Amino acid sequence: MSQQRVAVIGLDALEWWDLERLIAQGTTPNLARLIDNSNVVRIESDMPYRAESIWTEFFTGRTRDENRYWTTALFDPASYATWVIGAYRGNPFYARPDIVPVVLDLPHVAISPESRGLQVTGWGAHSPQFPTASLPSPVAAEIDRTFGVNRAIHNDSHAGWHNPQYHAALTEALIDGAATKAKIVPWMLERQPDWNLSITVFTEPHVSGHQFWHGVDPSHLLHGTPEADRAGAQHDTVMSAVDTAVGSIVDSLPDGVEVVVMAAHGMQDNGSDVTGGVLLAELLHRHHFGRPLLDLGPFDPDDPPIVLPHELQPADYLADRIVEPRGTMNDHSAVPEATRRAMHWARQRRPDITRSTEEMVWKLSGKGDRATWWEPRPRAEADPFVDLARATARRPLDYQIPCWYRHRWPEMPAFVLPAFSDSHIRINLEGREAHGMVAASDYARVLDETEALVRACTDARTGEPIVDEITRPRAANPYDPDGPTSDLVASFRCASDAIRHPDLGVIGPSPLMRAGEHTPTGWVARRADGHTDHAERFGPYDIAPTLLDLAGLPSSPHHTGRSFVELLRPA
Repeated sequence: MSQQRVAVIGLDALEWWDLERLIAQGTTPNLARLIDNSNVVRIESDMPYRAESIWTEFFTGRTRDENRYWTTALFDPASYATWVIGAYRGNPFYARPDIVPVVLDLPHVAISPESRGLQVTGWGAHSPQFPTASLPSPVAAEIDRTFGVNRAIHNDSHAGWHNPQYHAALTEALIDGAATKAKIVPWMLERQPDWNLSITVFTEPHVSGHQFWHGVDPSHLLHGTPEADRAGAQHDTVMSAVDTAVGSIVDSLPDGVEVVVMAAHGMQDNGSDVTGGVLLAELLHRHHFGRPLLDLGPFDPDDPPIVLPHELQPADYLADRIVEPRGTMNDHSAVPEATRRAMHWARQRRPDITRSTEEMVWKLSGKGDRATWWEPRPRAEADPFVDLARATARRPLDYQIPCWYRHRWPEMPAFVLPAFSDSHIRINLEGREAHGMVAASDYARVLDETEALVRACTDARTGEPIVDEITRPRAANPYDPDGPTSDLVASFRCASDAIRHPDLGVIGPSPLMRAGEHTPTGWVARRADGHTDHAERFGPYDIAPTLLDLAGLPSSPHHTGRSFVELLRPA
């Protein structure tokens, strides 16, 4: 078996039909040149955890169940605290003596000390789940000094589709990041001349999809807003810059290198951030307590979606509609109950003064200026001496809106956890949670009742059911200490700003947050002499064995994925 150099270019979350649209209108000529002369295989994953585990399945060649890693969100049943736990620490498929990799910005991967070659994490990746670091250690800092820091990283997740200043600044940062990456990759390859596997991931399509999807998808709830036209143009501008960068990298590769372009998953309108993270959290609260935590006001289906003032974020809008003292939002668990009640009383009666006071405290605390949240705050230059064994992306998840209900979770039979896709629902189970109230004998019944409660909800505008799919990842063993975080995972058919339950009535409207979220569908294309689009579907864990095959290297016994290399080769 002859060995072959392979260069993989990831276009994170670039939906296939969007790529076809971009090619058809002439926005991406370099990608058109590649795709029109490539064999294409489609990737399809399971719906649950499609935002958090797909890249992990890619670099391990194993399923999420085999890795025992489903999500970056961790729930502690002893304290009811929630955390981001960071990247999976298992070895990537390129950590072997016959591979000399050059890896840049692969999401959700940790630096592997057992891998040869050159690895850089978190230079400009969206949700890298590992700090900006490298092996050898000084390389990331040298890249920052030579080429500059990426201005989009850490500024790319705001719920700011309504703010033109934020989107303009983010677009500029994404364009600059793509152009800079096109310079970094040849520099890294030259620095590691004996490389035989290169993996570079552009997460600019991912960020652009999250922020600008309402300008791309004509069926999006926000597509008719004035902001949508601007967003669509900005998405195309970002993708044009990515296309130029891809063309530059491909043209710089030595002759004979196998080029693979891929997306591990895709993009669609966002049914999770609001439906899963706001409306269902409120639904379960009202169902159990018979009263709201959020008073979202009257709803008229003929009214357009809420468009906030430019300076306001959805979380601020929703915080002003809390009708009982705040719980643990932004780690308010350390604030005495009497103080929380006083803050609540003031907020209800004089929101203008209260907001100004809170902004002044925020500024004096040194944490930033909330009045200019849309201005990019570049990350610091990489530390050339990162302790890779201890490096982590772990941080509390209290900033997410489901955690506003955390002070009530011990009293609820089921509650919504913070998550990065879908709605993740936990059962408050006796013998598992510290304040468990659902007996083991009632677990299946409460699962049924909670699922029925969610399935009964319809979109308050269209009357259509909101649920696409509900799974029960812990049903076989709810007490497994190493099992998935959630007992139920619900995904949704579309983005809803208000839902209706037959007994609890309308919950909403809420301002929408990020415009796009992920589909479980991706694709892999290998440069060839013609174009064949194969119908057979494979999983993200099948890509690693395929790349090894393409490089002429033996498969690993640790991989359970199957190679589809024959579909990528010329007929």
